[in-house]
Amino acid sequence: MVAELMPVVRAIAATRERVQATAMEQMARIESLELEVNCDPVTKLPNRKYFINELRRALSGADAAVAHGHVMLMRQRDLLAINAHMTRAGADAWLSTVSQQMGLVLQEHAADGVQLARLNGSDFVVLMPALAGPQAMSLVQRIREVLLSMRVTLAGGEWCRWSFALTDYSPSSSVTGVLSRLDFGLMRAESSGQADVEYVAYGDDEVVSNTAGETQWRQMLDAALADAGALSLAVQPVTLHGRGGTYQRHESSLALRTPAGETLMGSLILPVAVRLGLSAEFDLRAVALGLGWLAQQPEAALVIRISLPSVARDDFLPRLRALLQGPLSTAQLQGLCLELDAHGLIAYPQEVAEFCSAMALAGVGVGLRRLDQQPMALSQLHTLALRYVKLTGDFCEQALQSPGALHLLQAMVQTAQALGIDVVVMDSVDADTARMLHAQSALTVSS
Repeated sequence: MVAELMPVVRAIAATRERVQATAMEQMARIESLELEVNCDPVTKLPNRKYFINELRRALSGADAAVAHGHVMLMRQRDLLAINAHMTRAGADAWLSTVSQQMGLVLQEHAADGVQLARLNGSDFVVLMPALAGPQAMSLVQRIREVLLSMRVTLAGGEWCRWSFALTDYSPSSSVTGVLSRLDFGLMRAESSGQADVEYVAYGDDEVVSNTAGETQWRQMLDAALADAGALSLAVQPVTLHGRGGTYQRHESSLALRTPAGETLMGSLILPVAVRLGLSAEFDLRAVALGLGWLAQQPEAALVIRISLPSVARDDFLPRLRALLQGPLSTAQLQGLCLELDAHGLIAYPQEVAEFCSAMALAGVGVGLRRLDQQPMALSQLHTLALRYVKLTGDFCEQALQSPGALHLLQAMVQTAQALGIDVVVMDSVDADTARMLHAQSALTVSS
């Protein structure tokens, strides 16, 4: 009887094997399709669809461990020019290598749940759940360093440009809100002419804040203010070119040394200081460090940025005046220039006017950056004692293509020069734009 059933048993076993093989083939096909749907074909990174799902899951609050965190967005501003200069295949290979290097940075930090993705051709994003405040910043800076170190040159010989934005999130955030803040941060980064990370914190409408993260920030910032060696001034020489020759000055930014030995840029710590009401303390510390630097470099010119919320504080200007009444000579003080955002002329017109008057009496210069982003401020220039105004390179390059932008540029340059105010373009521009600017006696910075 058993012998008679053996063919049946073998047939059943063969059928089972075929079914299992078919099922495995189907599963492999499903996995392949899922990978294709959720994966960027060039870099093999997760794509926008996958990232949005992961961000939505983090914001849902279902997992308390990832309910708070940060998101960083990185945009390659010159991808079209790179494709034209390197060929599409070469650009794809470069993007793949860049992605691999960012992946290695994430592996080094070994943070749970950190996810790198490619949103579209030029935009990459890093989701950093459960990384609050200071814990996220070293990772942010390392990614920035890697991307800047891997830049390629374009047809004109200039380096390709990256822009960076960072925001935090809480369970009260929405996907739309997070992405909107990142877009706004990128807009500010692209307008600034710098390669700093623009940090845009969640707004007051998102009422559930990350209390633990803010507590860690406050503890670290308070400790930095109490430790004389924690804060320093990062000083970078800048060469300006104009029709009359070349000029050199120094741009500075505050840097914070953490207890772990990492250095955080001012562009990352100052937005948090503003939110915690500490911007005035950090700006005054920056000025004090700048005065010390000028004492060692008596012939130099030094620029220090001042936050607008500091200027708006009633106690800031008296404390700044007292700080400037130190041992430096009048000639050395004249080498100091404090820089404000031109938005201050709209948001705090009275406070900015008082600030400029007080600095003029002290012999200290005042500069305005991003004037082209606030054209309404042009009508107030004649009321202020200013040493220079800054325009962005993108705006100046657009002036060659747009009659309206050209008229606005000419109005800004002519108004400033009539008032004895220098016009400086701090972002690198192409040769045609540089010649146009020099013809109008504006100054441009070296690439």
